[in-house]
Amino acid sequence: MKVLLIDDGGLFGKVLRDILITKDLEVVNITQKKDAMKILDEKPDEIGVVILDGGISLNDHIGLINHVKNSDRTEYIPIIFIDSYNEVVNIEEFLNIGVYDYLKKPFDNGIFYLKVKNAIKYYENFKKLKDAKNKIEKMNLNLRENYRRADELNRRLEEKNKILGFLVDARTEELERMTTSLISALENANLYNDENTGKHIIRVSLYAELISEKAGFDKLFSKKIKMYAPLHDIGKVGISDNILKKPGRYTEEEFEEMKKHVTIGYNMIKDSPLPKLAKEIILYHHEKWDGTGYTNGLKGEEIPLAARIVAIADVFDALTTKRTYKEAFSLMKALKILEDGRGKHFDPFLLDIFFDNIDSVLEIREENKDE
Repeated sequence: MKVLLIDDGGLFGKVLRDILITKDLEVVNITQKKDAMKILDEKPDEIGVVILDGGISLNDHIGLINHVKNSDRTEYIPIIFIDSYNEVVNIEEFLNIGVYDYLKKPFDNGIFYLKVKNAIKYYENFKKLKDAKNKIEKMNLNLRENYRRADELNRRLEEKNKILGFLVDARTEELERMTTSLISALENANLYNDENTGKHIIRVSLYAELISEKAGFDKLFSKKIKMYAPLHDIGKVGISDNILKKPGRYTEEEFEEMKKHVTIGYNMIKDSPLPKLAKEIILYHHEKWDGTGYTNGLKGEEIPLAARIVAIADVFDALTTKRTYKEAFSLMKALKILEDGRGKHFDPFLLDIFFDNIDSVLEIREENKDE
């Protein structure tokens, strides 16, 4: 991805360009607003970030920002504004009209480079997310067309019960294929990296299925929870790698950003034909039994059953596996943390089921341990 640098042609612009070039970034340096607009209109896919040096006309800056944000092809390209106007500029106003980040002169060259690097990474991740969403939308269209054809077939055939059975089987098979394709698309978008490995989602899926079966819920429910539990954290594709891979504890701001993954994930699939259970797992698996979870503060049995089950499976696996910010906890420590969460974080009945079948849980963990 290229850096589009727009400045007044002076020494400061050359300094910025040299900083980026020494970091192996390809820079397109422009001094005229009209030339910048032409590049953005003709080759938007080549630009990963726009840098505006405040040394040129303030009106030109505002006009260029509006031009970028009002085009479907460029509206998500991050813009970094370098403030040369001091108190003349209302930074909040610039952020409100779409500026991704800003710097005020003078500034540290290292900070400047990191902001540019993070902006490009943000845009690359966004494009991956957009590509995955486009694949999902395409699958949705194909699925709706299959439903339309099935409805037409249903009207023509005389044996209603056989046709209903056909539709149920076809819908289930299509949704299974769609779920598999969705997980594959998200893997390609680097969602399941480091702590979010394929083994993690397999274990969570099998733990959740075990709890459901041992609790006596029907086979179809248990099959569905196994199928859709792997989607619980799909929204993390929209969270910055700087947060996902941070080796230490999150700051309050970082944790608030991380919490957004449930709504990001829900918005990705809310209009898809995926069943309600899948959407409930994604949106509610961080709710807590006592109402202190997020995002909706649901309490007790207000939390959908599938989400309560996945919460236990997900937390147990997180505790007993190594993450970027911690080593794996011992089994006894992990079980103590789960027990301490009885009636607070976790549904007491479901937690009893989990503990009663801990031998089966450990068999799943052993058979699907990380490489």
